[in-house]
Amino acid sequence: MQEKNKKILFLIGAVVSGLLSYYVFNIGMQDENIPLQYLPGLIYGLFLAVYFSITSQKKSFINIQSIVLVIVSTLAFICAFESTIKIATDYSQLETFTLPLFIGGVVGMLILYLGLVGTFTRFEKWLFFSGLLISGLLGQSFTIGVKLQTLLIPAGSFPGGESLILVFPYFFLFVAWQVGMFLFIKKSTLKITSLQTEITNV
Repeated sequence: MQEKNKKILFLIGAVVSGLLSYYVFNIGMQDENIPLQYLPGLIYGLFLAVYFSITSQKKSFINIQSIVLVIVSTLAFICAFESTIKIATDYSQLETFTLPLFIGGVVGMLILYLGLVGTFTRFEKWLFFSGLLISGLLGQSFTIGVKLQTLLIPAGSFPGGESLILVFPYFFLFVAWQVGMFLFIKKSTLKITSLQTEITNV
């Protein structure tokens, strides 16, 4: 597949993954449905698995690398989400949410990266620590979404507006984090195609 087509596929997939993640998560929050709240990790894992399978020209989407991606991504999101909520609740930071989001991002990246080591890439310190920092910072996209929504949708501006209270924050969080982490994963797995070719030829 040509590099240009890979970029187009990635952009489309990343946006769809972010939108779908936001959609199911928002429904889960409104209905207090825990399984739905955990689905974004599964959705993101499936996006990564499909993308790498297509770009590496795998004959089947069902392979060990894809299974690992889905499992690790799901666990990473669950742990990131729960750690964020716990820290925000225990330390009464529900208003600012800055520190909990940073720590949640770090936790998610920690699990995601370590889960990929041995399957896709070798452990490299600079990638590991830079990934933790980038992931934590990307978690702050939620705060950016809050500020943007405050400007665009003032509280009580129209009937039903309260139902949109988390539209921008979670949309920004899912899209920014998923796109950012995908770029990081892609950077740390540059040898994925050659590795899969070697395994196939054995």
